[in-house]
Amino acid sequence: MKQIFLIVAIPLLSLGSTTIKHPIYVSITEVDYVSKKQEIQVALKIFTDDLEAAIRKEGKEVNLDTPKEIKNSNSYIKNYIDKHFKVNINHREDLQINYAGKEYIDDATWVYYSYKTSKKVKSITIQNTVIFDIHDSQKNLTHLRKDKKLVNSKYFTKKQTVFTFDIK
Repeated sequence: MKQIFLIVAIPLLSLGSTTIKHPIYVSITEVDYVSKKQEIQVALKIFTDDLEAAIRKEGKEVNLDTPKEIKNSNSYIKNYIDKHFKVNINHREDLQINYAGKEYIDDATWVYYSYKTSKKVKSITIQNTVIFDIHDSQKNLTHLRKDKKLVNSKYFTKKQTVFTFDIK
């Protein structure tokens, strides 16, 4: 009797697991404050289809990671990131983005950029609204490090888009 149950149950269970999808909308951001260089380095991982949808919503079809990718896709990515990821230090100084480039790994786009600061950093305030304009359930996991040592990690959500991290 057990064998008959298993013969019937296993295919039904596997069928059910392939037809029900649970979409997850998440980005991962690595923020590294390098005190010797007075620089904040950022690596942001976004699902490529979500990044395309966000840029499309702003009026441009970029066709990322395809033979049809437009030549100036980097400028659209930079503009999108510049609008949706802000860094402020010591509660005063807004920093300008220095876009370094992107790379595609599997179904994600890694975007790299940095911010220069001329002051000693005591706190970093980050506003991260990446992909919130596309998915209400989007979560943006952000790890902050100072000189390669983890300071803190936070989930940014549509309800909580700003966090301040104290740097010691």
